[in-house]
Amino acid sequence: MLFHGVGDNSAVMWLLNMKELTRHFYCIAVDTIGGPGKSVPNGNYSKQTFRQVEWISSIADSLNLRTFNIAGVSNGAYMAFNYATQKSERVERVVCMEGGMVTAPFKAMLQTMLMMFPEILVPTRNKGFLLRQGVER
Repeated sequence: MLFHGVGDNSAVMWLLNMKELTRHFYCIAVDTIGGPGKSVPNGNYSKQTFRQVEWISSIADSLNLRTFNIAGVSNGAYMAFNYATQKSERVERVVCMEGGMVTAPFKAMLQTMLMMFPEILVPTRNKGFLLRQGVER
């Protein structure tokens, strides 16, 4: 289970890595509630009462995952770490990554922007493009 950072969504965060990740793992990239992805808060969501650990467990339960690997970048790393410390019996491995300026940040940002540019200009042109990229084997 993969979690993105703040201000991103799963499609953008994992796009450059998904093909390689899916060669080794069954990947579920989750858009966090309230982020710019597809997980839109409904009337039951409140920042004051949101239970993140229970939410992640409910995702795993709905997918019939008793144990799983969990990884995240930036805030997603916090979510992965927080979940792993509170529900260690369900976590096989945890990977926490910082998204900041590690190596060649400008090159990675430029590469992502060039890949995303057509979708940004004409979002309906190729509906679902980003999500399909990681599932091709």
